[in-house]
Amino acid sequence: MGLLLQTLVFGVLLGSVYALASSGLSLTYGVLRIVNLVHGSLLIAGGYVTYTLWSSIGLDPIASVPLSAITVGALGGLLYLAFIRPAMPGGEGGTMMATFALMIASQGAFALIWGNTPLTVAVPYTRASFTIGELNIPEAQLYAAIVAVLVLVALLLLLLRTGLGRAIRAAAANPAGARFVGIEVGRINALTYTIGAATAGAGGALVSLIYPLSPDAWAQWLGRGLAIVVLGGLGSLAGTFIAALILGILETFITTYVSLSWTVVVPYLVIIVVLMVRPTGILGQRGRTDVIHA
Repeated sequence: MGLLLQTLVFGVLLGSVYALASSGLSLTYGVLRIVNLVHGSLLIAGGYVTYTLWSSIGLDPIASVPLSAITVGALGGLLYLAFIRPAMPGGEGGTMMATFALMIASQGAFALIWGNTPLTVAVPYTRASFTIGELNIPEAQLYAAIVAVLVLVALLLLLLRTGLGRAIRAAAANPAGARFVGIEVGRINALTYTIGAATAGAGGALVSLIYPLSPDAWAQWLGRGLAIVVLGGLGSLAGTFIAALILGILETFITTYVSLSWTVVVPYLVIIVVLMVRPTGILGQRGRTDVIHA
């Protein structure tokens, strides 16, 4: 029973970080209808920014979350304006090819700047844990999960309680209607992509506490992200959070009771099963694009 509970707690902590890491992918698809293949690269970029701040000036990874979010958000906004928006007249195929090209280019850029050797952010608490009865709760995973949930709550409040959030939801639900009432949909799309990139940057900062960084690590995070948004329902942040918890728990159970090597396969199996059984996901609705539905 102790091992089972330990595995469940660890899965929930990981799933919380996965939810933040995938939220931008869901948001971008929900509003812009873009399958953002460069999302995993933006997340790794956030991790590398965090590593650089930690290794150069000793900034704690938790404290670097806002800086990573701002840096990657700005980078994402530039990529959108320079490469993705010009490809949008080509439809989903055009934007998919643009983000695919950026994804491949990013790996070379990471290798050129940071090298091919895996890098780790080795702050002292990555090797510490809290003990509660029979449970050992890793400090790094706990702090990362708490910050991830706080950032997700902030994102949800932005979408629900601000004028920008209302404009984003309007642009997602009915772009033509949004334009009719004076919303600059093109500007809102750019801001939405920037926000999605910023959440990837924040997620990357937290991921750097748990996983090593390497130029090709974008692949596993893109796989996880796609599995999560497909399982949760494309465009649903609530569904993304639920699906991330499910995937985090599933991965930890497989690691504990089967084999670590099988966790690499889990996201892709999830995608296949969901597409076969329930293509709309847990909270997705056929023919509808919801950015946030509870």
